[in-house]
Amino acid sequence: MKRVLLIVIGVLFLTQSVLALTPIGPPTATLEEGKYELGFNYLLSEMYVHEFGFGKHYVFDFDVTSYLPRINVGLGSGWQFSAGLGVSKLDTEGFHDSSSPGVLGLKKTFSQQGDISWGAAYQVSWSYFSDSIPGTIIDLDLDYYEMQLAIGPTYKKDGLSLYGGPFLHMLEGKCEASYERHYEDKYGDPAIERISLGSSGIEQKLNIGGFAGLIVDLTENINLGVEAQFVEDAEAIVFRIGYRF
Repeated sequence: MKRVLLIVIGVLFLTQSVLALTPIGPPTATLEEGKYELGFNYLLSEMYVHEFGFGKHYVFDFDVTSYLPRINVGLGSGWQFSAGLGVSKLDTEGFHDSSSPGVLGLKKTFSQQGDISWGAAYQVSWSYFSDSIPGTIIDLDLDYYEMQLAIGPTYKKDGLSLYGGPFLHMLEGKCEASYERHYEDKYGDPAIERISLGSSGIEQKLNIGGFAGLIVDLTENINLGVEAQFVEDAEAIVFRIGYRF
């Protein structure tokens, strides 16, 4: 039971750790005006949450697996827009659930010097998870959104793109623990009441991380890529395939 209580406490107070990360890609616009790219991202993200209680130090390992299709659109004048909607799976200590995360993003190329371009990328993503803790009647509901602002260069030559740089990360959301109480009302009919065990706002501001990746053009239209992100007690790796048209 102590372990269950610590899981609840750990999830309710994720104020010091990043919950998940979202693929950034090159921090510069890579498409000309009127051009499109349909990409599929497979992301593995891991976060470690530290919690103290009952005289012990516990570390919870949160794993998030995401499948995120994404459309990129060249807007011209160095601007690029993207939007995506996919499926994520969260797993920790037997708590697991799937959600449909979404993301919206903008990129801007500021300068081009030979094979190197410099720019910035901004994106907002959101997710919702809900599941019961195994062996209990306790339900956990977790919803949040996160923002990332990245800057850096993109080097492209002979079908190979290398990119990377620092990024700022912010996260806000809410987590609530509750259970259902089944009883009979004054007429003797079955009734259900939702009892809250507590809730907590999730907030993290101006966390600094880093990212790096590469993209290889297999053909004029098809490309493959990989990306890594690191921030505080979280890390992620992304594999992607894209089709330009």
